[in-house]
Amino acid sequence: MHWTRREFLQISGAAAVAGLMVPLAVTPGMRAYFSDWRALPGMKLRLTLEMPDPGRAQVSIIARSEGHERVIETLAGSPEIDVEMPYIETSEESFEILAVVDSGMHRCMSDAVEVLAQAYQFGL
Repeated sequence: MHWTRREFLQISGAAAVAGLMVPLAVTPGMRAYFSDWRALPGMKLRLTLEMPDPGRAQVSIIARSEGHERVIETLAGSPEIDVEMPYIETSEESFEILAVVDSGMHRCMSDAVEVLAQAYQFGL
């Protein structure tokens, strides 16, 4: 079979894009989740990693507030990790904390935890 230059570039480009997307894809065997969906600053929530080898993973705790994201801390992987919810000064009523787990080959992201920044408004 004789390929034209255009066909070769299209196929090799598609293969390169597919090769870049595979490490970023969510792997069905990986899952990360917090023990609750809402917290107060200073509370500890348990982060559970369901994956083949959680000890080899790296976990980044990320805070989302006012349209910005920042890495709060980076932890070594473990089947269960206790994460203390930080206090972040914000003009909003709450901010979000989430975990990004990187196993070297694949990544997964936990659901976000809402951390109440101004608890007195909620009667707590």
